[in-house]
Amino acid sequence: MTGRSGSGRGSKVWGTQKKFPSRSHGPVRKEPPPETFNDDGDDRVVLRGEFSMEGMDEKAIAIVSRAATEAHEGQTRKDGKTPFIVHPERVAKCVAHYGGNHVGIIAAWLHDVIEDHIEGDAMVREALEETCLPENNLHEIYAIVLALTKNPAIPGKRERFADTLDRILHAPGQAILVKLCDRMDNLIDARDQGQQFLSEYLDLTDHLIAVLSDGAIRHGYSEALGQLKVVREDLGFFYEAKFF
Repeated sequence: MTGRSGSGRGSKVWGTQKKFPSRSHGPVRKEPPPETFNDDGDDRVVLRGEFSMEGMDEKAIAIVSRAATEAHEGQTRKDGKTPFIVHPERVAKCVAHYGGNHVGIIAAWLHDVIEDHIEGDAMVREALEETCLPENNLHEIYAIVLALTKNPAIPGKRERFADTLDRILHAPGQAILVKLCDRMDNLIDARDQGQQFLSEYLDLTDHLIAVLSDGAIRHGYSEALGQLKVVREDLGFFYEAKFF
């Protein structure tokens, strides 16, 4: 997979940001649309109708979606078949549905790039600079992406997860919304996994809900939080039925 190098224009924007080492491996709330879910039993959010935003925001989203597609080229979801890029795309749609603006939507598109590409940090910075968004927007988006990026220097899955949640709490508010939507999509895709994975994933999801609930309510994301609880409960019933 070929990455893009940074443009060198980012010293003013990125110079004070804390970055983790990359790992190489494969706002105004809007009323929800009347039809929220697919009618085939899939609980994923589907956007219906127009999502209104400025032309610059639409251009920025197009730029980062292309960058994310490049970064995740050749990668798949855990089933080994579904192109990985469908995940950030669905998370971005979910963020828009639950009231996120262009900042949250762009962060959703980019939220796995640093983890999943050896040059991910440079790719994120270059894509953001290409958007020509205001500098405060760039700082906010980049901070959200960093908050959602696991720190590989921390040993232990649970310890890394706790660290990520703590950084999300201290990041711009839409980091919480992106994480809620990210978890919803991952839960729905987890049904094909084994007993040990599901057991641990459900447990970690309960911890996520406990840690992020107050912040989600404070920032106006109660609806997204409630839907995550529904999706978690559904997977819990599925887990019990399948293994016990």
